[in-house]
Parts: sequence; structure tokens; C-alpha cells
Amino acid sequence: MKEVIARLSKNPHLEVVDQAKAWVIRAAKPGGMVFEITVPHDVLEWFVTIKQAPAGRKIWSDWMDYYAVKGETEAELQADMARDIERFVEQLLAATVRIIESRMFFGRKKRLEWRTTGDWQRVSIFETVAKRR
Repeated sequence: MKEVIARLSKNPHLEVVDQAKAWVIRAAKPGGMVFEITVPHDVLEWFVTIKQAPAGRKIWSDWMDYYAVKGETEAELQADMARDIERFVEQLLAATVRIIESRMFFGRKKRLEWRTTGDWQRVSIFETVAKRR
């Protein structure tokens, strides 16, 4: 994971902060959206939170964790996670993003969509990762 974090740290469109228990990768997108990708140092999971600047109000979040289901080793899971984070960040930087709000029976639900070319696609970290495997 440290190699991926080092590569991402060199990207001028990202801010990477090494905190006590996790790395936080930030990317600003038009419309005042700030993406925060949190990668714990010692746990095989990562989180994406979008905050609306300048107030910093959370408007969307998702997460992914990794555990052995077919006998994968921890090293294999770490490699999968590192690759998935790097691909997610690459896609995020290349994409136009938007938040869609839909009415539910009790309130509203927000979803993230992105588009690099063609149609808008709903973003779900689990579904995005599963498509690549």
C-alpha cells in the first residue's frame, strides 16, 4: 500500500495526508465537492466520503473491505486493495461527477454518478471493484 500512496502523493491534483491510523487522500471536483478516501494503515478496508465545501457537510459515502473467500493470502488481498484504490482514484480524476437525489417513501436518497465518456454510471465501490475482476 505504501507504494500506491507514494505514487498518489506525487499527483498535483491530490492531497495525501498520513494521519496516526490512516492515510487520507483528497481530491476536489467542480461544484465544491471534496472527495476524501480514507485508507487505514492496518485494516484491509477503505472509505470514500464526499463533503460539500465550504461547510464540509457529508453528502455521500461508501466503503469496501477485503477478506479471504477463496483462500486468498493477506498479501493478495493487500495487492487487490491497493490496485482498486489506485484505479478508483484514476477514474475519479478523469471523470465528471454528480450527485443525484431521488425521493424515497421516507425521505431522499443520494447516489454518486460519474462519466468519462458516454453515459453516466452509478458509483458503488463494491460494484466498481467487482466489474474489474
